[in-house]
Formats: sequence, structure tokens, C-alpha cells
Amino acid sequence: MFSQLKLQARAALMPAANSIRLMIAAVFLAVFPVYLLLLLLSVYYPAFYPLRIIYAAFISFFALPVTELALQAKLILTAKGVKSKVRIRFKYALKSCAVRLIVRLLKIRDFILFESVPIIMLVLFLFYVSSKPVSYKAAAAYLTGTAFIALVGIAFCIVSSEKYLRSMFCLAAYENISAIEAVRFSKAMVEKNRGKLLSLKLSFFPWFVLCLGVLPLLFVIPYYKQSITCYFLDNG
Repeated sequence: MFSQLKLQARAALMPAANSIRLMIAAVFLAVFPVYLLLLLLSVYYPAFYPLRIIYAAFISFFALPVTELALQAKLILTAKGVKSKVRIRFKYALKSCAVRLIVRLLKIRDFILFESVPIIMLVLFLFYVSSKPVSYKAAAAYLTGTAFIALVGIAFCIVSSEKYLRSMFCLAAYENISAIEAVRFSKAMVEKNRGKLLSLKLSFFPWFVLCLGVLPLLFVIPYYKQSITCYFLDNG
């Protein structure tokens, strides 16, 4: 179904594959070893704990959004066959941070919305058992139902959060829009293409299964991201 799109993505990716892999690898090599080191140090030396929190906040709210924006801009240029370098100005970088913050707040809102019912059910149950005894069978049945509703809520939360995931693509594709507009454009694009986008993502499932022990992840991620980028450039 997406064979032509994937061929297009592979053809576009070939000249720039190494540079994109280096961008992705640099994030892992620069971020996670340092964080792991600070984590170990904070376990044995509590004085390092504030430094670990500050570093995690910097990575999460600045370094990763800017890197994601740069990578997405590179993928768009690659899809268009443009070989120019990606330059992220400070104001543009701040927009990516704002996008990441807005998306996180929306995800938290959705989580609270979809999980409000099981949370209320659990609170009511705890309040009830604190004053009256409940049989194990009744408690197990009630908690099982609550857990099932919670799992359904998580599934809806994941589906709902999907509509925000193209926000950085919108910001990279349209540099002059605001962070809020990027999130709105992402929502409109995903809702318009939800079924086909899901099918495209599922078509990469065998590739990611191969990553468990056969293919390095760095060879699959660029191919996957380039295909998603080509899809939205053709269907945006």
C-alpha cells in the first residue's frame, strides 16, 4: 500500500542517511550517559541530586525539543532534495521548547480527563473500605473493573496524544507560525489522515521487531521518520 512512498523515502534518504544517523546518535551519546552518571552519583552522593534534576529539565525542555526540530527540518529538506544545512535561530529554538511544553500540558490534560473515572472509583473504594469491611471477592471484582476502565482510558489517552505528535513537523515546515498554531495544525493533519497514518506506522512493525537483535535501531529510525515526513509533505 505504501511501497511507492517508502521508495520515495529511501531515495531521498540515501544521500543524507549518515548525517541523520549522526544527529540521532549524538543525542543518545551526549544525553543518556551523562544522565546515568548523575543518577549513580546522586544515589551515593545526595548533593548531586539537584544537579541531576536541573540537567534532566534542561534536556527535556530545551535540548531535546531543539534537536527534534533540527532533525525534522533536515528530514523535510532531504525529502525535497535540498542539500543546505539546517540552521536553528534562538527564537526558532524557543518555539520548539514552547511546542514541547504545550504538548506535554495537553497530554497531562488528556490523562486526567480519561483517567478521572477510575481514579474516582478507587478513591470511593478506599473511602468505603476504611469504614466498612468488604469481602475479598467483592474487592477483587471491583478493583478488576477499575483496572479495566483505567486500561481503556490509557488506550484512549495514547490515541488522543497521537494528534499532537506532528507539531514539530508543522513548526519545521512552517517556520513563521507560532507554537500554538503548530499544535493546531498537527491536530488537523492527524485527524484528516488518522487511518492511513496508523496503517503506515503498522507497516514498520516488522522493521522494529528486527531491531530486537538483527538490525541496529539507527538504520530503521531515519527510514521510519523520513517515510512519515514524505507522507505528510504529500498529504499535508
